[in-house]
Amino acid sequence: MRTHLFHVGAVVAPVIIVLAACQEGTGPGVRRTIAFQSGGDVYLMDSLGGHVVNLTNRVGESLFPAWSPNGRRIVFTSIRQDSGAVVGGHIFVMNPDGSAVQQLTFAPRYDNTPAWSWDGTKIVFMSTRDDSNGEIYVMNADGSGVTRLTTDSAIDSDPAWSPDGRIAFRSSRAGTDHIYVMNADGSAVAPLTDGSWPDVQPAWSPDGSKIAFVSYRDSVSYQVYVMNADGSAPTRLTHTSSHEFDPSWSPDGGRIVFSSARDGYQQIYVMNADGSAQTPLTTGTVAKRMPRWRP
Repeated sequence: MRTHLFHVGAVVAPVIIVLAACQEGTGPGVRRTIAFQSGGDVYLMDSLGGHVVNLTNRVGESLFPAWSPNGRRIVFTSIRQDSGAVVGGHIFVMNPDGSAVQQLTFAPRYDNTPAWSWDGTKIVFMSTRDDSNGEIYVMNADGSGVTRLTTDSAIDSDPAWSPDGRIAFRSSRAGTDHIYVMNADGSAVAPLTDGSWPDVQPAWSPDGSKIAFVSYRDSVSYQVYVMNADGSAPTRLTHTSSHEFDPSWSPDGGRIVFSSARDGYQQIYVMNADGSAQTPLTTGTVAKRMPRWRP
């Protein structure tokens, strides 16, 4: 069995803060905002890697940012002294400027990898509240109506909502991490990938026709791939000896942002959706991960 749990350690380093990042241009060549995690905080930057803003300022450890479909809220996991978590953290939401922070989950365990439904009414997430391995849950966007979707003894995580209402996720239920899809109520679970290698971190394209994901299948390290929504035609996009993680699509589906350790430290890169023109957006010795493009 090859099952991999991903944890990003907290490293604190000075960061230059430029408040102009929240006011990007609106004319030709507009630069969308990218949320990401680094050193235990959630940040924003523009699509060129500039105008970096710290949103959480080290109030606990904040991880796994994800945008609401209208771009007006960010959901994230945070480990905070007053959040009531015994192990791990809870799910919070905030405005894109870091204000109006609201705690959504309160169970005394670990809730993480939250993702919004495309209509903005639901949030899907992984939790260890009923199973130490982790299961997939869904709740209303205000934190009410928490419902468990998966019930097996495997690790289920990395949920991602499709435009048509299905949920892709990774699971070790077959002995190795692979990507599955299910209906929004947890029914009709079906595998999209198989093999002796791990496949993790599914990310739907904006039109729902493709899924970017991370796999160990053709390399000695994790690489970014893309496949059709039915699991066919997997195509490798990155070709390095380092680990490549965290794919996220641009709103127009033309580019993918991701993290890579190809230059020694995990940093954020962007590439065209076909894998061409891979370009670094960040540099430094502090790891930066989980980039998420604003809708």
